[in-house]
Amino acid sequence: MRPLKRTGECDMRKRSIRWILVFAVIAYSLSIFNAVIQMLNGLI
Repeated sequence: MRPLKRTGECDMRKRSIRWILVFAVIAYSLSIFNAVIQMLNGLI
């Protein structure tokens, strides 16, 4: 690997990608949680 000259820009890109991944995981888990609650409401 050759050293990058603009490490700050790459760092910001990695950070934004990480935040997008975190947001996607949270939204995915919330949708699963919502589906489970709807299933439980249907059973009750």
